Amino acid sequence: MRWMLALFMMLVATTAQAATLDSYRFFHVSLQTVWWIGIGIFVLVMVPLVVAAVLYWRYAGKRDEEERDARG
Repeated sequence: MRWMLALFMMLVATTAQAATLDSYRFFHVSLQTVWWIGIGIFVLVMVPLVVAAVLYWRYAGKRDEEERDARG
């Protein structure tokens, strides 16, 4: 029974290694790759900043209105 488990573990280990080595064949790096990574990072940084600015601008005037209403 142990030899079957050992055989299964070796089969799984070699299959995973072969899949890892095979995946590098399709991983093409070119100058375009760097641009796509840069654009992706730009979007990941700018989208939260734009959303925060829009929300700040939208709710900035509401605090003044609440203070005016409280004063009477």
